[in-house]
Amino acid sequence: MTDKTYTQEEVETLIADKLATETEGLKKKNEELLTEKKQVSQKLTDFEVAQKQSEDDGLKQREEFKELYEREQASNKELRETITAKNEKERKDALMLSTLELSGSLSRDTTKAQLLAEQAAKYASYVDGKVVYEIGGVEVDEAKVKEHLTGSFSFLVDGSGNTGSGASGNQGGGAANKKFSEYSASELMAIKTDNPAQYDAIRNTADHLQRKF
Repeated sequence: MTDKTYTQEEVETLIADKLATETEGLKKKNEELLTEKKQVSQKLTDFEVAQKQSEDDGLKQREEFKELYEREQASNKELRETITAKNEKERKDALMLSTLELSGSLSRDTTKAQLLAEQAAKYASYVDGKVVYEIGGVEVDEAKVKEHLTGSFSFLVDGSGNTGSGASGNQGGGAANKKFSEYSASELMAIKTDNPAQYDAIRNTADHLQRKF
């Protein structure tokens, strides 16, 4: 078998064809690499955008939660303050009515009755929705408190069981002109039940007495 011989032109043609094939392969490979690089770059960009969006959403959610939490706390605080004020008013009213009723049974003189009420208030407290009295740390009933006040302040007591409709000298005056101190305990309780607004207006005239409670 005789080896084929190539002319110089044929050799150059073969080399050129081979180079062209290899060059085409390299170009194709390079294009594939560029395409893959673009895809990776796009995925990275998409990931960064998604991560940034997620962080922004998380921040927004945290801010919204914080705002909601603060509003809820403010609302709860306002509700607690309202309830506390209501309970305090209820406590003061109950103590005042109880001590005035007690003192009114010891004296029909409004000045003396107020003084006795102030003394009775020292032994009174409001527990579980009711007024209780304690002397020397021991819970006692109203009869014991009356007995104690009668013994300690006999000069203010003009008798027991006197729960008249008010102090002497007030019968001729209209109800609208009466002062808080001129109402009997039973009158105050009736007004408080029937007309709370009128009771509050009357009660404002006795701020100095309320502070005793």
